[in-house]
Amino acid sequence: MLSFEIPTKFLPFLHRRYSKNYQTERKNIEKELNEFSSSERTFARFLMNDDKRKQSSLKLIPMVIEGPWVVKSIIAGKPVIIGNKLPTSFSFDAGDKSEGIAEYLEFDLDIGNSSRKAKSIVSTCKTYMKSLTVDIGFVIQGDTSDELPEQMLGSARIHQFDASKAKLFPSL
Repeated sequence: MLSFEIPTKFLPFLHRRYSKNYQTERKNIEKELNEFSSSERTFARFLMNDDKRKQSSLKLIPMVIEGPWVVKSIIAGKPVIIGNKLPTSFSFDAGDKSEGIAEYLEFDLDIGNSSRKAKSIVSTCKTYMKSLTVDIGFVIQGDTSDELPEQMLGSARIHQFDASKAKLFPSL
C-alpha cells in the first residue's frame, strides 16, 4: 500500500467532487484555477473528475534500478495509463475530525483481474522481488495546453522486497 498526502489547498476540489452540488461547483471553479501553476491545475481537475476520467489520466512510470535482465526487458520505464491496463476503482471518505480520522481518496488496482500481459509482468516481478529495486512514479496526464508541462505527482521506491516478511492488514 502506498499513501500520499493531499495538500490542504487541494482539499476543497476533492470535496466539491463528492458534494451534492458537483455540476454547479464544477462550472464555477475555472476562475480559481487560473491562479494555479499548470501542475496544480491538472491535479485540482483530477480530484474533481469522475472515476472514469481519473482512470484514463493517472499514469504510472516504472523504472527498474537494479535487477535481472528479464525484468528490465519487460519494464522499460515507459509511462502507462494505469486504468487502461488494470481494473481500478476510487473511494472517498470525508473522515471524522472529531475522532482524528483523516479524509482520504483511495485508488485501488485490481491486479488479479488484469490483462494477461499485466499478470505476466507481475508474476515475473514477484519471482525476482528479493533482488529488485524499482522506482515507481505517478503523473497525471495533461490534456490541455494549460496543464503542460506534466509534473511528477509522487513516487516510491521498492527495494529488495521480501513478501514472506510482510505483515498482513486485519480485515476491515
